[in-house]
Amino acid sequence: MERFVKDHVDDHPEVAGYVAALTTRLDLLTDAGATAVSQTTVPAYLFNCWGREKEFAPARESLRMYTAPTRGHLRSAMGRTPARARARSRVDNP
Repeated sequence: MERFVKDHVDDHPEVAGYVAALTTRLDLLTDAGATAVSQTTVPAYLFNCWGREKEFAPARESLRMYTAPTRGHLRSAMGRTPARARARSRVDNP
């Protein structure tokens, strides 16, 4: 990401905040805050995003992140613990 910022910051000054945004703990944010981080950093994930802004704008604007159901816990929104976490738990706590 740091190279992406370096390569694009002159033409798109907003990328200067991408590294900080992407290292923010999303579980500490509200849904609106997590959504803002995701929408802001979209150009880092799409080839030639700025050259195709009109094409990508609807997807970027409709992108949503939800942190409320889990707030960083292992349980999913469905109330189940992910299988990988269960397996790790059994190894760590037989």
